[in-house]
Amino acid sequence: MPNQIFAEPFLGKYDGVTPPTLLEKGWVSDGKNMRKVSRFGGWKPRKGCLIHNTTALEGGAAIKSLHQYTNPKQSDYHFLAQVNLKLYDSTGDPPTVSGTTFGSSLGVTVGATPGFSCVVGEYWIYADGSGIPIFWGGDNPYILGFFSYDNSEAAYVDFTREAGDGRTTTATVLGNADDKIYVLTTEYCEGLVFDLGTNVNSTARTMTVKAWRSGAWAAVSGLDDGTKTGGDTTLGQDGSVLWTRSTSDTMRIIGNVMGYAYEISFSGALSGSVDVISCKSKQDPTSMSNKWSGFYEWVAGCRFYDQSAVEYQESIGKVGNEATSQYLDISSATTS
Repeated sequence: MPNQIFAEPFLGKYDGVTPPTLLEKGWVSDGKNMRKVSRFGGWKPRKGCLIHNTTALEGGAAIKSLHQYTNPKQSDYHFLAQVNLKLYDSTGDPPTVSGTTFGSSLGVTVGATPGFSCVVGEYWIYADGSGIPIFWGGDNPYILGFFSYDNSEAAYVDFTREAGDGRTTTATVLGNADDKIYVLTTEYCEGLVFDLGTNVNSTARTMTVKAWRSGAWAAVSGLDDGTKTGGDTTLGQDGSVLWTRSTSDTMRIIGNVMGYAYEISFSGALSGSVDVISCKSKQDPTSMSNKWSGFYEWVAGCRFYDQSAVEYQESIGKVGNEATSQYLDISSATTS
């Protein structure tokens, strides 16, 4: 007798104890790829799964956690996986099939326990308890600070808002040959992405980029100026200025902004006012670093040890006010 197919509507409840042959019609005792519709009963098949990629990630190592990150200022989306002490950035977004491989490693080492993440401001922060949290702004986060040094005034002009607001109606203005640009980033930087306005440079000039290292400006290596036109006219078009990333870069405070500092200068005067609509940075994921907020705080206490009197003298009143007539005299201080 050939097999016959009968419809069995899943309208009952789940009962994993009673033998299946004793269940009422529409009840279930076990099943695969099924989900309950509501607490009152009813079942329906799950939609199933798709293979995201055809090559096992890290030799089939278990994925500890999955994360989604969208840079809120520019819709830069990433789907990430924690696997085998690494973070991987997917080339696609599930359930879209991405092809042969999942994606590429971000180049950082993380822990073996499942991690969690959040977005603070523009940046993605990952932690799993194994060490310092990982800090990342995506492909091209906006810079932390953008200053033009006016040599004639010996002063910094703050263009951070204009270069980092993402608006095409605001722009920084670059001027004389002696003027320099100072860019500050949240972490080690390996390049800048310039979006220029209508006014670009048309005079043959070269760009020099230096990083703040060990208390002095040092030229970066592997500089590749993608804003050049005609082979020697820097800032003549939109483009990226890239160099070799170095962990020797250090932080510096410029205009009350603390970050990894980079100096940009030119071989001569540009053709005129050059408008920079936006400036973004290229930064690899790295361990979070401590930075100053840019705001000074009053000290909570201050005492001066008078060795001759063998006592501590309360001095908070002298150093905790703005009056120049009140000060702490330390001319008698010694090293012992």
